Amino acid sequence: MNDFVLQPSEKILKEDRQVLWLKSWLAKRPGRLVFTTQRLVFVVDKPPGFTASQLIANELANSVPIDIPRDALEAVEQVKHRKSDNAILIKTESESFKFLVGAPAKSWESTLREAMHDDKVALEHVLARLAPKDRPPPYR
Repeated sequence: MNDFVLQPSEKILKEDRQVLWLKSWLAKRPGRLVFTTQRLVFVVDKPPGFTASQLIANELANSVPIDIPRDALEAVEQVKHRKSDNAILIKTESESFKFLVGAPAKSWESTLREAMHDDKVALEHVLARLAPKDRPPPYR
């Protein structure tokens, strides 16, 4: 039941629904890649369940296996995967993730690079976290 839900004050900056997460040479997971003001998320497409046990397994499976805070992005580069140039490699401090995207990889690379060095987005993120949860009614 780990479905992707936008947090308060979070906005989607870029989204691609035709993405393959290249875990290894043979393991590929289809899904969508979502980049918001606060994080980069890969959401796995849930396969249709035809039996009760498949429906339960789909419900218990983690549909958001990759959830990287924007501040944790270390490097982004466009790479080749077999014959395709539409792959991007995203590195954090301890891990690296490779995606085959449907949109041009150059646009994903430039968007993520800008966000890695954008102080305005980082400041909005910090201010959103520091904002009071419940606003008091205006004084009259």
